[in-house]
Amino acid sequence: MIFPKTCPTSNIHVDENNIRIGSFLILILLFISYFFPYLFLFLSIDFIMRFFGQFRFSLISIIAKKINASLKNTPKPIDFAPKKFTAFLGFLFSSSLLVLYLIKIHSIFLIVFLLFIIAVIGESFFGFCIGCKIYSFFIFLKKEKNDILKGWKTHK
Repeated sequence: MIFPKTCPTSNIHVDENNIRIGSFLILILLFISYFFPYLFLFLSIDFIMRFFGQFRFSLISIIAKKINASLKNTPKPIDFAPKKFTAFLGFLFSSSLLVLYLIKIHSIFLIVFLLFIIAVIGESFFGFCIGCKIYSFFIFLKKEKNDILKGWKTHK
């Protein structure tokens, strides 16, 4: 069983260039956040704004869009739904890191921090979105479940 590489599940599109530039900005903020952990709160708020599609209020999205415009990149529209899911994962990572820092569980903090860095490097440098792959897999499972249930009802 092979699930799709892309998943057109939304009529809303975003520019992949903006996403990748934004990911690079997040990478920079992550390194700064290691020394100033309260920046994880800023990241959490920014991710939740992007999750709800409020890019005009997301400082990272605003800066990424301005950088992209100055580079004059050709727009690369991609589906928003997997990126929305990924923004939620970013919120979970950021808020988890803040909580882990506050309750002083350093070993788990470092593991989560490194996983987050790896995911952000994948997106910003290679265009590999781990959250999008997870989202596609969930869509695949949902479709398979629906197909199985349809087949079960017709053979009953």
